[in-house]
Amino acid sequence: MSWKWTKRIAIGFAASFVIFTLIPLIYVELTVPARFRTPDPDSLLGRNSRLSNLAIIHDYKKEGRRVAVVDRPILFLDTGIEQDFERFLVVAKGYKTDFASLPSAARLFFSPFADYAEAAIIHDWLYAIGRPGAKREADLIFLRAMLDDGVSPVVARYFYTAVRFNTLFGGGGFGRESEWTNGFYSTYLETDFPAECAPIKPNSGWYSRQSLEDVGIDMGSGTAALSAVYLQGFDPVAYFWEERLASEECQEFILTGINARMERYLTPYFAKYEGELPTDRIREFATFFAMYGELTVAIERRMTYRRFLEPYLETQLGRPVPETFWCLDSSSQAALLTNMLVQNATDGVWPVITCGTTASIAVSAEAPSGWPDLAAARCRGEPYDALDFSLGRWAFQPDGSEAAIGIAVFERSSDGCRITKQNLIDGEVSGEGVTFYNPVAGVWMHDWVSGLETYRLEADPTDEDGIEFTGMMTHFESGDVVRFRLVQTPVDEDHFRQTLDVIPPDADDWMQLSSGQFVRL
Repeated sequence: MSWKWTKRIAIGFAASFVIFTLIPLIYVELTVPARFRTPDPDSLLGRNSRLSNLAIIHDYKKEGRRVAVVDRPILFLDTGIEQDFERFLVVAKGYKTDFASLPSAARLFFSPFADYAEAAIIHDWLYAIGRPGAKREADLIFLRAMLDDGVSPVVARYFYTAVRFNTLFGGGGFGRESEWTNGFYSTYLETDFPAECAPIKPNSGWYSRQSLEDVGIDMGSGTAALSAVYLQGFDPVAYFWEERLASEECQEFILTGINARMERYLTPYFAKYEGELPTDRIREFATFFAMYGELTVAIERRMTYRRFLEPYLETQLGRPVPETFWCLDSSSQAALLTNMLVQNATDGVWPVITCGTTASIAVSAEAPSGWPDLAAARCRGEPYDALDFSLGRWAFQPDGSEAAIGIAVFERSSDGCRITKQNLIDGEVSGEGVTFYNPVAGVWMHDWVSGLETYRLEADPTDEDGIEFTGMMTHFESGDVVRFRLVQTPVDEDHFRQTLDVIPPDADDWMQLSSGQFVRL
């Protein structure tokens, strides 16, 4: 290669270095406030979760770019006075993006799914909302979110400079109506939401503490870090989406989508195993498939979605839905539907439902003969009564001590399906748990949380002398996640024993944490 060409190549590399490195560095240094370009490790500004919130949509491209959808709300905090957050933005579940925030030239050298992917979605979200006069703010948030997510400062500054120059020359699609109306995807139906089903566009992407209180979430005077924990999963847009999803156009879209998904996935499956699967198993598959997606939310917001749920239930059960069903609370509705659709305890016959002051289910003497007593039909008899020995109010007395160190209260829910436990010390609740039998998995489940730890355990229901739960415990202070065992053994009507064991980190054998007996009060 001649010296002339070598010189030209060297000049080209030097020019590229200046364009892609020095100019962005200088531009950001001169135009961007320090709080956005120099992350403070103690600052609360930015995203507060390291988990990716994205789902990649298979076989879906826009202008040659792969498309992703937000599978869990993305939160970005803004800090205010005394490090307490003043406002926050949330990218709603269901929002989709093709990472258009990344400049076209950059996509030749950088993967859109690298560390800046979530930041690009936040930027796309703010552009889709398009609040007048907020372009630069959206670009600054893009820069800060990239730095928070560990993107190289050089790369982050390059992307920021590129979108700023694109914005200055009128590009970027800021506020373009189609960016919002065509910007949502149903992860359950696996298709785009039509424009008439898109949520109502907010005036701004930002919300405040007052916004939480307006929807019934009281943050009190907690610190921003604690508030951020509460905010995980909070999706303000969802609160304003109900009206659109309840419209006739959207109900038709959702029902059509459910039928299409059933045909695409379940029908071939059932056809393959025709004659081999019992009818109740097929009913269970179909019910869980259809009910546990966006339809779970439909039950929670039952009045808004009534026009959608009612035809579905009538189709599944082959008879009209009683008017009194709609006055039940969501948990009672869910329990009743599980009984009828999943467990098939009633052959599709509705019970007589009475709406009282607590909106509970009452089975009258005139209930159809095909409908047994609701309590008996739900969770009575074996194996549900295996833990009845623990029901009541107890004092816990550790081995080697003559004094009790606290009170424990075990109570069974009205339908018999759950046993709740509270530990009380000096009258204050120090921990709470719930125990229930899972008939599908055939195991007992126990979930517990206190200020010190949380654990999720399972137990074999065939144990005759008490019950032994095993699982994993997470200790909050140390961060250790260890094997954990809880054993409860009845002694007589007024006593039962309990031992707690762990396998410490880097150990192979069980070590006893505590043991003692519960004495009935």
